[in-house]
Amino acid sequence: MHHNGATEPVSIHHVRHFIAKNLTESLTVGNMAKHVGLCPQHFRKRFKQSTHLTPSRYLTQRRVEHAKMLLLNPEHKVITATFAAGFKSVPTFYRAFRSHTGQSPTQYRQSLTQSGRPLVQAKSKR
Repeated sequence: MHHNGATEPVSIHHVRHFIAKNLTESLTVGNMAKHVGLCPQHFRKRFKQSTHLTPSRYLTQRRVEHAKMLLLNPEHKVITATFAAGFKSVPTFYRAFRSHTGQSPTQYRQSLTQSGRPLVQAKSKR
């Protein structure tokens, strides 16, 4: 098994990059496994050994993190962030978001404004 700098197998590194580049696409364990030339069962096992997450859980976690970044922009509606982060339905997004953050997307956004943190970084003027 080849490793990239002794951190994780190269195939897992490649699939993590593949997920990041295709976050909004319909990704399945099957097409992730195919991307790195493994059967789905073997891929699932290697992925979990390396990341301590199932491929599906990892994908959902990445999508929630992407949605959190999108929600920093007050002009993005929650429904816009839902689909832009790769979720196929609003209820699925809400469930995943709450599961990963302990808050609904709306509560998350409100907590940011209440903490006094700007939702979007102001662009510096030269």
